[in-house]
Amino acid sequence: MYPQGRHPAPHQPGQPGFKFTVAESCDRIKDEFQFLQAQYHSLKVEYDKLANEKTEMQRHYVMYYEMSYGLNIEMHKQVQSRSVYSQHTHTTHTHTHTHACSPALSASS
Repeated sequence: MYPQGRHPAPHQPGQPGFKFTVAESCDRIKDEFQFLQAQYHSLKVEYDKLANEKTEMQRHYVMYYEMSYGLNIEMHKQVQSRSVYSQHTHTTHTHTHTHACSPALSASS
């Protein structure tokens, strides 16, 4: 209930110095309130800092995700292009190779 480092003065019957006046109690409450306000302000500053860092991290995540997605699409296009090129060169190479190796086929064509 009391902030760290602050504890109420123990009330012991028979010791007249521990009875607080209304003004002393108000001062004590005021001090506690100011301490809590300072603590709140410190926590709010820390929260705002973390919220800004979170927003920045999310922005970086989206940027990296978009880059990754774009690279993935490009790699897929490259694989498709290579596959089409490979099929085309294989068909052309086989057709040329057949004609070059078989004079009878070349002559009859």
